[in-house]
Amino acid sequence: MDTKNAEDNTRREEEKRNVLPLAGRNEAIGGESTSAGNQQKRIYRADSTGREFDAQTSITGGILSQLINDYYDQLAEKTNQIHKIEEERQRLEAEKERIKADREKLQSKIQEFTTLQQELKKQPDQPE
Repeated sequence: MDTKNAEDNTRREEEKRNVLPLAGRNEAIGGESTSAGNQQKRIYRADSTGREFDAQTSITGGILSQLINDYYDQLAEKTNQIHKIEEERQRLEAEKERIKADREKLQSKIQEFTTLQQELKKQPDQPE
């Protein structure tokens, strides 16, 4: 019994040395391990012939589905924001054109006023 435990410990130590963990995760690159009690089930991507369905896969699938749904929601929100910004841009462009037209009218009125003022200065003073 002691030799079996010693062999298991040695094998575990060797596996730990041969595996590069992903940053912040306890999973090995290229493989996934699940355990139930004293039985272990290993799935290696390179050796896998088909998709394995178990509780972990269905949870991961649910998470993936939720992430995809969240992505679609964000995409719809951003599209809505783009439409609102485009409407605002068009409104501001129309406002700019209105202001430009008002400025031209104002400049024309100022020019008329300046011309009238100069004509009045040129006229001789008339006694009353």
